Parts: sequence; C-alpha cells; structure tokens
Amino acid sequence: MFFVADREGVVIVPYDAVHAPTSLDVVVRVVDIQATSDGHVWVLNSVAPYFILLGPNGQVERQFGERGGGPEEYDRPVALVRGVDPRPRACLPV
Repeated sequence: MFFVADREGVVIVPYDAVHAPTSLDVVVRVVDIQATSDGHVWVLNSVAPYFILLGPNGQVERQFGERGGGPEEYDRPVALVRGVDPRPRACLPV
C-alpha cells in the first residue's frame, strides 16, 4: 500500500491499512515516527540502532545509529526533525 503526503506533509493512514510487521525485532520502544511522501516510515528507536527505515511493505530497509560520540553515534536522541535533506536528523537533549 502506498501513502502520499498532502501539501503540508501530512499523511493520513486508514485504520484498516495499519498492521504490525513481524520483522521489527530491533525496535524496543518507538520514541518518534515520521512517514515520508513515498510511503517509507522513519522510526526513532529507544536503543541502538536508533534510526530504522521501514519500506512501504513494512520491512526494515535500513538501520543505523549506535550509542557513542563518534560519527553516526548518538547519546540519546529524543525526536526526529524533518528538513530539506532527506536523511533523518535527531534532536538531542540539552
């Protein structure tokens, strides 16, 4: 099933289209979630891997973000932020 965002970037998912994918063993607790206009969904996980990209079919397509202070490492991301760059950005606590 394919969902498209309106002009404001809002995606409305019909209730009967929601299902629990069986391949999400990596997700412990969803901190934040954002749907994209092409039917993908970014999930911010409570533990590493922090960033999980789900395809329109609900399968994990990509996952990254380990705990730490190096490249693509994070202390404790708390929210996803949408910008011009299609890659996710994380809000970190101050």
